[in-house]
Amino acid sequence: MAMLPASTGLGFSCKSPSSTTCQAFVGYFPQNTTTAHNITALFSLYSASSLFAANSLPASTPSSHSFPSGRPVRVPIICRCTNGIGISDGTPNYTVVKDDTLSLISETLFSGLLTFPDIAQVNNISDPNRILVGQKLWIPLPCSCDEVEERRVAHYAHVVVAGSTTDEIVARFGVKKSVLLSLNNITDSSLKAGAVLDVPLPACYATMDDRSMDHNLIVPNGSYALTANDCVECLCNSTDLRLQCKPFQVTNICPSMSCEVSGLANDLPLGNTTNVTLGQI
Repeated sequence: MAMLPASTGLGFSCKSPSSTTCQAFVGYFPQNTTTAHNITALFSLYSASSLFAANSLPASTPSSHSFPSGRPVRVPIICRCTNGIGISDGTPNYTVVKDDTLSLISETLFSGLLTFPDIAQVNNISDPNRILVGQKLWIPLPCSCDEVEERRVAHYAHVVVAGSTTDEIVARFGVKKSVLLSLNNITDSSLKAGAVLDVPLPACYATMDDRSMDHNLIVPNGSYALTANDCVECLCNSTDLRLQCKPFQVTNICPSMSCEVSGLANDLPLGNTTNVTLGQI
């Protein structure tokens, strides 16, 4: 991702050190009934499994699964912080088709999560009225990696719908009202339909070496994530925000993920504890 100039419209505030990356989420409103396959393609996701995990659907859900129009779908993205701005790290990538405009792409295809000047800025488009069929665009979705009240959270970009109130939003997502208002620099009376709010979802997270491909693992409360090449399922307990992981065997390439423990007749699987050695893997 290129170094970006500060912009009042682009992304969310992200004061974490430049080049910090993390897991974040956006709320996508399909204009028409669509499938998991289509959403996966639109947002350039690696696979539909991360989409199912973010929406607490079984990992066995088929890619043909339908999502109705007008109801939010939680989509995972990788966020990167640069120059105090948090936006999605080089994805989604969208290919322009006939009759597209930047306004149509930002407001309709991507649910108003960003504005057309945002797309023009990161793609170095000098004339927003001139885009070409086949042109590939980076869609810079808003996000953040900052801690909130000294705790890691899952930042969620939420588009305000007409008739919403801050009380309704904090109740739905389980966040503090004072935090929501402060983080977004708004008041009850200034909340407007179409605004994109940074909602810090309570979440579980794991502390891993930065060299690990899963070092950014963060899971919103009540949902789960598949990690370690989809060989491990990690659930975030909404009661105490503790990450609970167990083997998830979907293919033969996954190892057994267990270890021998002295005094036990059988190996101890990942996520289990024993009083024999007070060990855990």
